[in-house]
Amino acid sequence: IPATQAGPEAPAPPRTLRVSPPRNRLTILLCADESTFRHLLKKRLIEHFEDAVTVANFDDYVAACKRLLADRRPFLSLVDLLMSTRSREGYLGGLEVLQESVQSFPQVKVLLMTDLSDDALLGMARRQGAAAILEKPGLARLRVDEFEKSIEAFAKTFCEEVDRLVPP
Repeated sequence: IPATQAGPEAPAPPRTLRVSPPRNRLTILLCADESTFRHLLKKRLIEHFEDAVTVANFDDYVAACKRLLADRRPFLSLVDLLMSTRSREGYLGGLEVLQESVQSFPQVKVLLMTDLSDDALLGMARRQGAAAILEKPGLARLRVDEFEKSIEAFAKTFCEEVDRLVPP
């Protein structure tokens, strides 16, 4: 089943096998539409957290939230602010995900990531319930050899913020 068509009945992906125990028992639900970024960031997050579940759009996010809550797995969400909306006509899909989370899953903390610096937009996201907003690396402006270092630095910042919000 393609990721865009997966529904709540889709089986949960297997948990990542690990050699050492995680530093934080949370699962991270990572919602971002850029597959390379999603994959590279997940590799970093599973070094720190119990697990990292990735989704690429609103519908898959809602299904994953329902599944994680049904499984009683403690988690929080990291959502890219700048991604397609449900209608595919806009580019602030992360706000739609945040709004749905606040309405349907109020127990889930949502951290947004963005490479935008629009103070009005970021203020609106905070007022709508974002637990934190982190600066996402602007990968389009990087050389290939800087990609992984930039994602590594972002993952470190994210892990520190999560540990501050929900101590291990």
